[in-house]
Amino acid sequence: MGDGLANQINNPEVELDITKPDMTIRQQIMQLKIMSNRLKNALDGNDVDFQDASDDVSGSGSGMCVGGQCSRSRPGSYPYPPDNNRVRAAASQTRLRGLLPLFPLATLLFQR
Repeated sequence: MGDGLANQINNPEVELDITKPDMTIRQQIMQLKIMSNRLKNALDGNDVDFQDASDDVSGSGSGMCVGGQCSRSRPGSYPYPPDNNRVRAAASQTRLRGLLPLFPLATLLFQR
């Protein structure tokens, strides 16, 4: 592939001054290279350190807490309360389906 900006000098249809590339584009290219390298390392099973900016608690804060007492839990936004019994029934059916292939093996063992 190569460097796309440097290859534009060979393209007569594009008028572009490659001597002064945009700094924003260079920064974005560098960030993409760093992130793709991190993803390749993660795919290979190497330890990768990703920074999560959403958990940054430095500074004076967002102003949502009064007196240092913040509620960490969020209220449920359900129009109707969730039906947990249906979830439990689905889990038990999944377990039974997992045991289904073992029944023919068990019958063969008990016949002996």
